[in-house]
Amino acid sequence: MTEGLIIGAIVLLLVVIIMLVFVLLRANETNFSPVTSRLENIERSQERFERGLKEELGRSRQVASSQGRDANCRAFNCLLPLILLRFAIANL
Repeated sequence: MTEGLIIGAIVLLLVVIIMLVFVLLRANETNFSPVTSRLENIERSQERFERGLKEELGRSRQVASSQGRDANCRAFNCLLPLILLRFAIANL
């Protein structure tokens, strides 16, 4: 009885191994070129997006810097007359 089960298990194991070999040989023939081309397109698109984002961040940084300088100049130009007036009053 157990000998029959052992022989049956060995036969089933051989069948599974043979099927696995056929599947692996067939998988080597699979054409992945459409998937590869789509992945390359996605990669190029991502690189363009990253470049655009870097450029936009650089422009935003420049605009923020120039706006900060302009705000400082306006504040200085507004405060300068008040400082001079206070200095003049203190020296009277």
